[in-house]
Formats: sequence, C-alpha cells, structure tokens
Amino acid sequence: MNLKTETIEIDSIFFSIGRVISVFYLLSLSTVLMPFYNVGINSFFLVATVLSIILFFLIDPKQFRVFYSTYFLILVGVYSLSFIVHFNVSRISSFLYSLFFLFSFCLTIPNLTRYLSINDFGKALRIMVYAFLIVMLMQQVAVVSGFPIINLNPEFSEEFLGTLSWFRINSLSSEPSYGATILAIIMIVYFYLFRKSIEIIRFWIPALYTFICFNSSLAIALVVLVILLFLAGKRVYFLIIISFIAIPILLNIKSENRLVILIQELDFQNFADSFISTDLSGAFRIIPNYFYFLQADPGNLNFYIGHGVDYATIYISRLMPGLEDDFNFPGGALPFLLFDYGVITFIAFCFFLLGNIRAGRLDVFCIFAIFVMINANFNTQLMWIFITLFYSCRFYLQQRENQKANNLEETT
Repeated sequence: MNLKTETIEIDSIFFSIGRVISVFYLLSLSTVLMPFYNVGINSFFLVATVLSIILFFLIDPKQFRVFYSTYFLILVGVYSLSFIVHFNVSRISSFLYSLFFLFSFCLTIPNLTRYLSINDFGKALRIMVYAFLIVMLMQQVAVVSGFPIINLNPEFSEEFLGTLSWFRINSLSSEPSYGATILAIIMIVYFYLFRKSIEIIRFWIPALYTFICFNSSLAIALVVLVILLFLAGKRVYFLIIISFIAIPILLNIKSENRLVILIQELDFQNFADSFISTDLSGAFRIIPNYFYFLQADPGNLNFYIGHGVDYATIYISRLMPGLEDDFNFPGGALPFLLFDYGVITFIAFCFFLLGNIRAGRLDVFCIFAIFVMINANFNTQLMWIFITLFYSCRFYLQQRENQKANNLEETT
C-alpha cells in the first residue's frame, strides 16, 4: 500500500466521521430529549453543538470552514448594538444564548454541507422523520396500554395530560405544535430535493402519519400546504385522491374543531379575550402581535432599537388575561424580536433570511418563515432548525445547478 492509497483511506475515514457528526448535530437540533430538558433549554443540544464544532475542527483543521456574509454580520452588529443600548435592563444570559445560536450556525453549517452529500442529507432527513415516528408510536402504545409515556414534557398541565389520546403527543419535541412545525420544515425541504415516486412510501407515508398525529392547528395549516406542493402539477389526480382521504380526517381532529369554533365565535370588539377563551394555544401566538401593533409608535426611538432583552416577556404577561405578572411568556420572534430589539434588528434578520437562507419558491419560504417566527422565538431550536435546513437546501440546490451547468459545458 503506497502513501497515496493510505491518504485516500484516511480521508475516507475522516469523511465518514464527519457524516456521523453532521447527522448527530441535525438530530440534536431537531429533537428534544426530556431528561436533558431544563427550563426551556435543551442541554443535550448545547453539548452536542459544542462537541460537533470541536470534532469538525479536529478532523481537518486546515479545511475547517466558517460561514459569514454581509447580511449575517449586519444582523450580529445591530443585534449587539441594541443589547448594548439597553444593557441596564437586559438579561445577559438571553443575549449570550442568542450569540451561541448565531455563532454555532456559522461554525457548523459550512462543515455540515461539506461532509454530507445531497444523498447523505436526504438520509439524515429520513432518519429525523423515523426518529419522530418511532417515539410517537411508542408514546401511543403507552397511552393505550397505560404504561409510562417516554419523553413526555413534565411541564404539561394536568388538564392536558388528562386529554392524552392517540393524537396530540409531543414525540421528540417539547410540544406537539413544535414537532408539527419541525416535521413540516423537513417535509418541504425533502420535497425540493427529492421527488421520485419511491419517496412516497419510504418518506411521505411515515412523515404524514406522524404529522397528523401531532394534532396541532398549525400542523393542519401546514400539512395542506405541503400536500398541495408535493402533489401539484403533473400529479393532480394524486391531489384529488389524497384530499378526499386527508380532509375528512383532519376535519374530525379536535384541533380542527377548535379552529372552526374560533372562526365562528371570535368577537372582534373584544378580540383578545374571545380569542383566549376559545383557543389558548393559538392566542399565545397571535395575541402578542395584536398587542404589539396596538402600542407600536414610529415616533419613539425604542420602536427602532427595541426596549431591551426580555422586555416582551414581562410586557405581554401583564396584558394577557388570566396570567400572573411574573409568568415567563413563551412568545415567538413575531413580535418578541420587534419588542426586544426593534424594527432595525428585525429588518436585518429578514434580509439575512431572504439573502442567505431562502430556498425554493419565495412565497412558500415566506409562509414557513412567518409560521416559524409566530411559533418560536430567536433563541429556540425550532428557529434554528428552520434556518439550518433551508440553508442546506439552498446549498444543495445550487450545487445541483452548478453540476448541471458543468455537465452542459463538457458536452458542448
């Protein structure tokens, strides 16, 4: 065996290790293991991220890559500036956690796309779907049989636990709506990259089953979008068949009934109270935006630079009927990013998403981005699995187009 052969074998081993680390990182970013979950922070993900960055660097220090762009640097700059301006009223730990997500992304994502080919990435997405499915099935069996439910969120209320059934279980997420959103992101990214008929069996059927079993109002909205995208165009007859099967099922799920009741009973003259009394879960995502637009004042400097980290949590808790003043309100980036960091930071974040992350159709990306920002704040795994998977999708689509262009040049 000569030196060249030995070098190739070593490189092959390093790339195999790199692939394992990449899949491990994606799994840690997309899932929540409740034994490691503490006060809204998934310590398993924190440890996995740090280990991934270290191992990526150790595998090949000379090839270790860092992501940066003008949009990214502007976002970090204005984000930090807003924190500095409101330093006296901001919580340092929240700001540091934001920096952790930002710099974890720039240190892991270029190395992840280096070690995973497009087919490897597809396998990683399938592993994520099957992980959600397997845990979902185990939880469903436990509910029916009366055995202890694995990975159940200990923060679920007694009322929620009393209504557990085959549907609306959290699987590998902190709550069903989060799991539904993560799965929707995985499905749309997979749709963009792989469209062969075989994928219906080995990906779409298990994904759709898990998706429906989350029984989230958000899931119902997103599943319709994903089905329409996947079955549009040449597969119109599939769309008709699946629609006849899926729609009656969705309409009989409890969360859909809640959505219908909300539409029927919503009182616009008493918007906040009527929304909360009908759909508390949905109100947690919609009503904060309503409060933000009520108080938004373009003539106030804080409109542009924010009020300081965690201001929105306190402000919204005092306005939401039935909540204690010290309640740690779990809001989304819309409008919490606007409250805490201001319009300038929010615009910078949008430019980062559209300039560096967007993949596929603009309208679909914007719909998903809005769903995610309503459902998840900046410092959440849901936000960053969205960013990571769409960036990866963008990378692989561009790589595929470049390969097609190169092949075309070679044949001419």
